[in-house]
Amino acid sequence: MKTVVITIDGLSTSAISAYGNTWVRTPTFDDLAASGLVLESAYCSDPRLNSSLEHLWCINNPQRGTTLTPITSHLITDDAEAARIAEQGGYDAVTPITPVINNEAATEVEDTGFANLTAEVIDYLESGECADLLWIHSSGLSGNWDAPETLRDLYHDEEDPEIKIGITAPVSGVEDKIDEDYLAALQQAYAAQVTMIDSCLSVLIPLLEARVDRIIITSPRGYNLGRHGQIGINTGQLTEDVIHVPFILVDNTFRNNLVRNQWLFSTTQLGEWINSCDDNENRDLNCGVFQSTDSVSPHIHDAPVMHQVIQLLSATERAIRTPAWHARYDLNTHEVIGIFAKPDDRWEANDISDRCGQAGELLADLATSSDNITELDNSLILF
Repeated sequence: MKTVVITIDGLSTSAISAYGNTWVRTPTFDDLAASGLVLESAYCSDPRLNSSLEHLWCINNPQRGTTLTPITSHLITDDAEAARIAEQGGYDAVTPITPVINNEAATEVEDTGFANLTAEVIDYLESGECADLLWIHSSGLSGNWDAPETLRDLYHDEEDPEIKIGITAPVSGVEDKIDEDYLAALQQAYAAQVTMIDSCLSVLIPLLEARVDRIIITSPRGYNLGRHGQIGINTGQLTEDVIHVPFILVDNTFRNNLVRNQWLFSTTQLGEWINSCDDNENRDLNCGVFQSTDSVSPHIHDAPVMHQVIQLLSATERAIRTPAWHARYDLNTHEVIGIFAKPDDRWEANDISDRCGQAGELLADLATSSDNITELDNSLILF
């Protein structure tokens, strides 16, 4: 079983049609989602890149092992930090790609940084090589926003003010109010970058489908485009924009059978799942069926087991996510920031910590605790 995982840093669910977006043009993502499995509630456990990748790759986690063995693994990346982590984490091969540094928007899609990474991957595939696990990690939206101006123009209306967004990925601290015209221009530039990535994937995906059994596309973290007064990735806030990530799986054994799954899934499970599903001796120990989709598609097998509770951590916060609640705790002030009803309050606009009774008390206690919460799933299923 050969698997390819593509992680695109900063790719948010809010930019993909499968998660409700209606205006960003992503035909390749749409086709993959329409013929595969979409996890609607996948979350990164930590928006800091080094921690997120270590979790994805089962590094420094004694409960999940220390490497991606016994399968053969190869990482191709344009991110130097990702390459460093992978080299220390037991990858059989790591191919660091020198990123294309554009000082301005590229003239054509072929001149962008993501296109350069795509070309390197295609060269690798055409050489006849392919590890059991090929992981492609792109700096994505955390790198240069070098999509051609023609793509930005797709999202710019005549009545929109002319506000120039540079190619450096924007980042800001907390602000009480961000200019709406600037935010609109920022969203247009972000959309252009996602459309550029989608265009490159339209070339890469057919080549992968001819060579591998399974393709997974996800992200180590999302990107905040102004909600809660912040812009960028390294916000520290464990809000939906940053922690909710896309997860699309296409498997040749059940292609053309669209399946959507709403169970909570932490990306910390991905490396363990890939490892166990390709290890015949452990195949029945760690692999399971997507509990809520088994009756929909009996062809799905060896899927990661869902959880009822997910614990999340950033530099400044800890959070507890359940199917019905999202509770955030400030590590500096040692206070609960808020408790939000899910899935109705998608963007955490209404703090109801003073109105949710027993559930609020339990979530507040969990959010303030550093204990492992894996065994507490059953206590929260009632809320």
